[in-house]
Amino acid sequence: MQHYVPKFYLENFTDPNGYIWVYEKGTGKCWRAKPENVAVERNLYSSQNKDGSYNDSLEKALADAERMAAPLIPKIERGEMLTGEEKEKFSLFAASVLLRTPTAMRMGAKIYAIFAGVVYNNEICNKEKFEEMQDMHKGKTKNENEWKARDVLWEYFKNSKNVQINIKKQAGLGVLLITGYITHILFRMNTLVITAEGQDFITSDNPFCYASDSKHHSPHYVMDGLGHENVVATLPISPDRMVVFRWRGKSIRGISEISRQDGKELNGLRASRAEKYLYASRKDPGIVKLAKKYPNHGLDIETFKEEYIPDINIVRKLNKDKRV
Repeated sequence: MQHYVPKFYLENFTDPNGYIWVYEKGTGKCWRAKPENVAVERNLYSSQNKDGSYNDSLEKALADAERMAAPLIPKIERGEMLTGEEKEKFSLFAASVLLRTPTAMRMGAKIYAIFAGVVYNNEICNKEKFEEMQDMHKGKTKNENEWKARDVLWEYFKNSKNVQINIKKQAGLGVLLITGYITHILFRMNTLVITAEGQDFITSDNPFCYASDSKHHSPHYVMDGLGHENVVATLPISPDRMVVFRWRGKSIRGISEISRQDGKELNGLRASRAEKYLYASRKDPGIVKLAKKYPNHGLDIETFKEEYIPDINIVRKLNKDKRV
């Protein structure tokens, strides 16, 4: 089993008995579990070799980022300033936390599916190109019945309602290719550590969140969002500590206190951006309400509004009999 939220990170949000409280978005159902059983999925980052074994190189790379960051967490919790090398290591960890989640994978897979939709529109819906494809795969024909069959086939496939693009969720792992780029952005940003007066922080299955002025760009695009001058990115590291990345201001030593209301708003952002689950160190009716308030996964990529783009379905495993 592989964690899409690091186990050592989740351990910072456990109750005195070593359990973490899991809240399901939409239903508000909550239960407690050990960190080793939370935010896990089998072979999520592993590719299968021809001999049936699994290549775990990606999982090992993520584990290396965790190993380098883990000793830094106590120092950050004390509000101590990280050295340049330490900040680089923590920036790498934060970038990996952002890009390894189900949310990032789903969005990455959807990008591939959108490209497939564009190919569908350009190659299938175009009669001339459709004919060229048929000639290439089946050879040219002068048979009238075959031409009629092709026309029927083209009429069927040009209607996007008859087509669905199924794409495996793991196709979205390609987003991890920009880990270095995101690391470089975070390393250059100013940082501070905050606590909220009388308010615990929650985390989620999509713990790294950012918000900025949506008037100037879409907040759903990671690269544009983190590069915006007004962006504020946050990563809670315990119920009473949160790391803030920002361009404005300067890096601050020590712990900065924010109001209870600001703490609640940051929890609301975390809940709205979570894929399916919120995590906390205790059972709390307020978090139950928060989980119910945001029933759907929080981030998505808008597809084209035109009718010619087929429906996109992101799946855990492809059914070979239904590939499109």
